[in-house]
This record gives sequence, C-alpha cells and structure tokens, in this order.
Amino acid sequence: MGQTPHQPQGPSPAESGPPYGPWSGGGPPAPGAGAPKRRRGLVVGAVAGSLTLVAAVGGALLWVDSGRDFVSLPDDCSEVVGEEILQEAFDGATPEVTGGFDTDDTDDLGLHGELRCSASHEGAKFAVTVLLSDREDEKRLDLRFQQYGTPDAELFDGVPAGELAEHDFGEGTTVDVLWDEPPLGERSVVSVIVQDPGEGGYFVMESGQGAVWAGNAVVLVGLDNSMAPEPSGLDARSLHDRVGSLTEAVVEQVPRVAEK
Repeated sequence: MGQTPHQPQGPSPAESGPPYGPWSGGGPPAPGAGAPKRRRGLVVGAVAGSLTLVAAVGGALLWVDSGRDFVSLPDDCSEVVGEEILQEAFDGATPEVTGGFDTDDTDDLGLHGELRCSASHEGAKFAVTVLLSDREDEKRLDLRFQQYGTPDAELFDGVPAGELAEHDFGEGTTVDVLWDEPPLGERSVVSVIVQDPGEGGYFVMESGQGAVWAGNAVVLVGLDNSMAPEPSGLDARSLHDRVGSLTEAVVEQVPRVAEK
C-alpha cells in the first residue's frame, strides 16, 4: 500500500542546497489530493535502523546488519563522483567536480554532516548532495527524504508511478513528466520533466532528480540540461533511465568511501 507524504517542514531546499530537479528552486509544495503517493523501495520493517547499504549485485541492493552510522565522507568530491559517473552524466565528458563535506552548523539540523558536489559542462549541470543523519532518528530521515524527494505536486498531480504523462502549463507550453520508485534503500523516487525542444526557445526544460533514503543517509542526485545550448536529444524515459542509473551509482559509492 502507498503512503501519503506529510507536509515538509524545516529549512527549504533553497537554504540547504539540493541538486537540480523537477522540484528545485524553493522546494516542493505540500502534496495535495491525487499527488504521487510513496511506498517503501525495500520493506525492511522494524530493523531498518540497523541496516547499512554495502553493495549492489545484479542490480539488487544488499544490506548487512551494522548498527553504526556513517558519520563522514571524503572532502574530495571525486571520491564519490568519479569519472564513470561524470561520463554518464555528460555523454563522455569529464568536467571538474567541485564541493566537499561540511560539518559546519550541521548539529542544528541534526546531521553528522553533508556532502555537496557539482559539475557542469556546456550548460548542463550535475549535482550530488548526501545528508548523514542519526539512523535512530527515523522521523528526521523521513522528513529530509520527503522534503527533498517529493516531486512537485503541480507537475505530477495524479500521475501514476511509471506512466509517462503530459503536463500543460497553458499558452501552448507542455512538458512530459515521469516518476517512479526504484528499489533503492528504504525509500526512493526518481522524477524527470522534458519539454519538446521546438517549444522552449533558448530555455528548454529538461531535468531530473533521484532521492534515496538508505541507512542513515539521504542521497540526492540531480541532472539539469535546461540551459545547455543544444537539447540532449533524450526523451523523458531515456532521461529517467539516465538519472536512475546515476542515482544508483552514487548510492553504491557512498558506503565504499564513508567512515563510521
């Protein structure tokens, strides 16, 4: 059964710096009637707080009993966002990735720390944010996931998971929208919006984001081609596949380099 997202509280994504995506620029509104509902990617029940993501084998994520938080990540973003991830995001290009791990003022947010990384190439932008929280505070982890992982209720209102739909902004402006909940971590969602290149002029909406709550981390991955001089040529399903693959790659890499 699905579960209805609660209204986000706390600092907005604009304050905390989530990646680019269909709900960036001020944060998602509170989902209304008919908004996409959430379900758990992997049902792990009462022991969710003691599980840690360690690897992916054959596309299935494996978890082991750990009971210890990841408390820090490398300050060098290239250890999380490596060349293979960049090449997939930018069609073979490997631009410099900037950012790092920050522990300043994170106590006020109930976090061990947060990693923020970004890269850009010919107008396209890619960003990764990883929030490390106390695994025993599931309410806070759920809050962060809901706050940054809930697709824009206006764009995705009534759209079933996995079904391609069209959203009409009026005055002849439409976008294709697609979202689903891949089996990553305790909860996950990937959403994209793509505008027909012939409709947008210089600015063509083409972006997507993945959000995953895994262990004591909330991982956000965003890809935005909207300001690139030329459209990528990806339709909504192709962009969704790319964002989903990038999200999975980052989620797999985080526990390889994180410290407990």
